[in-house]
Amino acid sequence: MEVKKDIRKLDVIDRAIEVAAKAHRNHFRKNPEIPFIAHPVSVGLILMREGYPDYLVAAAILHDTVEDTEMTIEEVRDEFGDQIGDVVAGVSVPDEVEPWEESKKHTHDLIRNASADVRLVENADKLHNLMNLARDLEVDGEEVWTRFARGKEKIAWHYRECASILLERADDERQKKLAGQLMDLVTEVFNDV
Repeated sequence: MEVKKDIRKLDVIDRAIEVAAKAHRNHFRKNPEIPFIAHPVSVGLILMREGYPDYLVAAAILHDTVEDTEMTIEEVRDEFGDQIGDVVAGVSVPDEVEPWEESKKHTHDLIRNASADVRLVENADKLHNLMNLARDLEVDGEEVWTRFARGKEKIAWHYRECASILLERADDERQKKLAGQLMDLVTEVFNDV
């Protein structure tokens, strides 16, 4: 029995998971018990649950590969094409942006001027990061802040700015909903700052 070529070919989401898992092997989140790959896959799932197309889900899964691994944007483009490559390039902060505050201002400018696709991946990324932070705060309390080089106030500033820009720049109701979820979580996590 001959297997059809279409069935044998991995779809773009499966391939993105494979590529990202290989690129992020041996990487862990700030919580050292969680393999890093859980984050980009979760970012992709946030967009999938909201009904966004496969290419955007795949780009979300690949969103940290260029910034945090040896993978280049050219390799992403070669493997996945320009549509996905453009989104991954759009969310990647150049290495030369330092110090932390300048890097975050770069991210704010990026979000403010980015395409809707890049803003959606940024929104899902920030939302997942804060979901993890909220969970860690429940388990570990204020000790969580010792995992960050910057204090709680600066982290709050960054997330509030991102959420505000994403709400302001939302093009439709789905984007507003996702940005609203982020703003609600920012308010919950940083209610005392």
